Amino acid sequence: MSKDMEKIMYIIKKASYAFNAIAMLAIIIIQITNNANPISIAILSFLYGAYVMIVFVILYEEHLEKEYE
Repeated sequence: MSKDMEKIMYIIKKASYAFNAIAMLAIIIIQITNNANPISIAILSFLYGAYVMIVFVILYEEHLEKEYE
């Protein structure tokens, strides 16, 4: 695979992480504005935090791998 294609795939992967995080946050905001069940909002918020933390760890690990190659 060419270097350009690898860069494009890398950017798409990062963009998909950001898009998913924004979509999850939008769902939480919609639930809050619709006065949804507080337990469901708490569960969604917990899942959002877990997702963001996992993505952060994945991206940081990739950064370290590139730095120490």
